[in-house]
Amino acid sequence: MSFLLMLLLTLASRCDGETPAMKLILTDKALQYGTQIGADVLCQKIQAVDIPQQQGSFSLSVFGDVHYVLDWMSVVRCELPEPSVQFDEENVGLKMAVDDLAVTVSGNWWTRYWFIHDGGTFTVSLSDVYVSTGVTLGSDSEGHPTVDGTFCYGGIGDLNIDLEGGASWLIQPFVSEYQDAIKSQIEERICPGFRQAVQDVQRQLAAMSLSIAVGPDVAVEVPLTSAPQVQSTRLGLDWKGEFYHVQNHTEPPFHAKPFTLTPQSDYMVQFGFSEFAVNSASYVYSSFIQAQINDSMIPKASPVRLNTTSFGMFIPQLPKMFPNMLMELQVAAREVPMFSFVSDLVELDVLAVVKAFAVCPNTTLVPLFKLSVDANFSLKVFFSQGKVKGSVTMRNFTMALLSSEVGDFQISGLESVVKMALKMVVLAKVNAMLSQGVDIPSLHNIQLVNPVVLVKEGFVVIASDVKI
Repeated sequence: MSFLLMLLLTLASRCDGETPAMKLILTDKALQYGTQIGADVLCQKIQAVDIPQQQGSFSLSVFGDVHYVLDWMSVVRCELPEPSVQFDEENVGLKMAVDDLAVTVSGNWWTRYWFIHDGGTFTVSLSDVYVSTGVTLGSDSEGHPTVDGTFCYGGIGDLNIDLEGGASWLIQPFVSEYQDAIKSQIEERICPGFRQAVQDVQRQLAAMSLSIAVGPDVAVEVPLTSAPQVQSTRLGLDWKGEFYHVQNHTEPPFHAKPFTLTPQSDYMVQFGFSEFAVNSASYVYSSFIQAQINDSMIPKASPVRLNTTSFGMFIPQLPKMFPNMLMELQVAAREVPMFSFVSDLVELDVLAVVKAFAVCPNTTLVPLFKLSVDANFSLKVFFSQGKVKGSVTMRNFTMALLSSEVGDFQISGLESVVKMALKMVVLAKVNAMLSQGVDIPSLHNIQLVNPVVLVKEGFVVIASDVKI
């Protein structure tokens, strides 16, 4: 149960009243798959348990007290039919039932009574073990997910202890008398063990960070904005989903808008994010990203070079004022590049400023002119052959002269050349890369299987099955 709780809740992480920018739906299909994984992990954990040495004594009729030691104990068999796990809408949580769990432990036994020492091996077999539990899911005031146990009951159908070697034929009848008492003692520990596991999960959730680093300077806030929503066939989680600069957390000058995911039971998971999530990342990155372009970055086949001589065709006075000098362009965002999601398309508006400099022989930069650039791009994104693919189209591109240290000049010729270069060189390379695609990333050993991406009005949905 603790594995399933962590699998579900570490995906979640509340700031009541805030509009979420990220949403996740886990369907019953995902829950049942997680149950299969959880059953395997549970048996693996049971078999990996390090059982400490046990020692004590018991009375053996006229022989007096017999001192015993049990050591080298290990779980040699664990059989767990697939548990039953369901979303519990009434209690806003999960219900889990395990039936017919069978566990066998083997080890060595040693006894000492009077001056006689004896030993051998033993096996303890537990069969028809059953446990039924329930938990409630929630969130605290900071946005951490919470978990609390609601009910628990369990028992053991049969427990059998077999001794071999030494005088086991003498001790076995007396050990058999204690089997019911041992069975009761183990049964009494089942639910306290469950409650302890729930408390352990809760402590981990309370200590979990509510931000995820996405680079050395940027992180994304992931507190829950509301308690988990549980229905009979799904679990819904809402996160804040805002990117921020770790050294200067400034709220972006725009707000998240509500959006709703339509449940699709054919998929295990649906992850949705709004324009706000992407634009908050753009707000952060645009504040400290600046591109510098020099002639070495221009394709060798280009007839236009980044030097004053070549730019003379657009600005006749430039090569006269700065003859045979290289040039450098500095490009920065004039405003935050903004993404918008419309039906089947992602659109990007870029408002930039370009500063041009002449590079003197002593590498000093002399300012020449400053341009504004307005561009609009549309992007199609899809999954194919296990990769993320897409294509980009430039819908609009305009330039304007903001200031000039070399006098006025007509911008139309330069605008036409840059526009053509963007289409034929830059976008051609980008589209070639997008057509090849990039591998679908995995997260914490969770791999997407047959994902689809749907661009809706104001948000994007990725629906997929998963493999752990």
